[in-house]
Amino acid sequence: MKNSDVFYVSEHRESYSNKIEFKNKIKKNLDMILMPISVTRFAAEKAKIILEKRGLKVGIIHLVDLKPFTINSSWIAAIKNCKHGVLMTDNDYADGILRILAHRLNQKTNKNINVLGLDDRSAGHHSDVDNLPPDENKIVRQVYKIINR
Repeated sequence: MKNSDVFYVSEHRESYSNKIEFKNKIKKNLDMILMPISVTRFAAEKAKIILEKRGLKVGIIHLVDLKPFTINSSWIAAIKNCKHGVLMTDNDYADGILRILAHRLNQKTNKNINVLGLDDRSAGHHSDVDNLPPDENKIVRQVYKIINR
C-alpha cells in the first residue's frame, strides 16, 4: 500500500475467528451461482453443501472487492451458462450496494441476478425483533423460490 489512495477495510465480527480463505467454485452448466458478501459468505458455503446434497449443481463466487467492482471474465462466462442465474447475498438491505452490483452483473450477462439481504424492516436488539442477515436456511429457501418460478 505504497500509494496515496484511501483504503476502506470492513470485516464483520463473525469473520475474525475464520482461519481459512474462501475459494470461488465455478464451472460450466450450474443450476445456480451464489455470490455472497461479508458475513453471508459463511452461510452461503453451508447453503451450497445443503443444495448439492439435494442434487443441485451450485457454484459460489465470494465478493470481497466491491469498490471498484471488477467483474472477472470467467464469472461472466459461468453466469451466462448458469441455468437459473445468480443469488447475491449481503448482511445489509437489498436496496443498496447489493442491487447496484446485481444490476451491473445483469448488464454484462443478461441473466437473472437475484438479491437477498436483511428483511425490509428496522432492527431491534432483542431476539423478538432482531433483523439478521440471511442464514443458510433462508438462502436455500430463496434458491428454491427462484428455481420454481
